[in-house]
Amino acid sequence: SGKTSTLVARLLDMALCQGVPLNQVLMLTFTVKSTMEMRERLEHEGISKALLKPMTIHSWGYGLLSKYHRAAGFESRPSIIGDADAKRVAAVAKSWAEFAEFK
Repeated sequence: SGKTSTLVARLLDMALCQGVPLNQVLMLTFTVKSTMEMRERLEHEGISKALLKPMTIHSWGYGLLSKYHRAAGFESRPSIIGDADAKRVAAVAKSWAEFAEFK
């Protein structure tokens, strides 16, 4: 539906017409697939990977929490669990919820 093309066009306008330094632009996407597509399109337009790094909103948030975990009230940096562990955690949570319903 043209979202990536619109973002790339807007970025080029900001950089070339408005003089915005590319290293001061934050480009967030929702999926890894869109991030990869954004990187490919930017490279096609001649924009170096070193100047601009689009990322998912999740990786951006993780980076913030990793850097500022103490300010956010965490003693240590957050960790990411894999799919298998996430399924186990969900199953345990579901069983607890079902158990609580019958109490």
